[in-house]
Amino acid sequence: MIIWLGLLPAAYANETVKVKDHRYPVQLEAQESVWTLEGTEHFKYKAIFSVFTAAYYTQTGGDGQKLHFTYTRKLKADDLRGKAMETLRNQNDHQTLQTYEALTARIQAAYEDVKDGDAYIITVDPEKGTWLHLNGNEIFFTDNAAFGKWYLDIWLGNPPANASLKKALLN
Repeated sequence: MIIWLGLLPAAYANETVKVKDHRYPVQLEAQESVWTLEGTEHFKYKAIFSVFTAAYYTQTGGDGQKLHFTYTRKLKADDLRGKAMETLRNQNDHQTLQTYEALTARIQAAYEDVKDGDAYIITVDPEKGTWLHLNGNEIFFTDNAAFGKWYLDIWLGNPPANASLKKALLN
């Protein structure tokens, strides 16, 4: 049994899940950890307009979370920022928003316009911090993992930005 468990990561090394035109690995290595795919979704605005595909990962042997968005159309950074802030305001009281005000301003400022094929990845590792990557390039980092977990609540908290997206990701 121990040998079989030892081979488990290698067995998944080349497996992917296709979501629309994007492929997400079942397992991946990043930030010195192994991450396991938990759920995926193809998000459409008003059930018609394709916006992005998403994949949610959890850290194997840890409490880390990774949320990967690959866009299927052009979007303005201001639209991404606006939706994030709208959701955060719906989820939190004024005091909580103030607690994370400086870090929220920094991560929001890091957003850039996206086009078809661009990818944002938000990673939270409780031992190391929070990252935001755009197309593989780190554009934001803080060693404050609590902020990252709070920020991920935009998609995974209550109420989320979109309930069906949350349900699919946490499947």
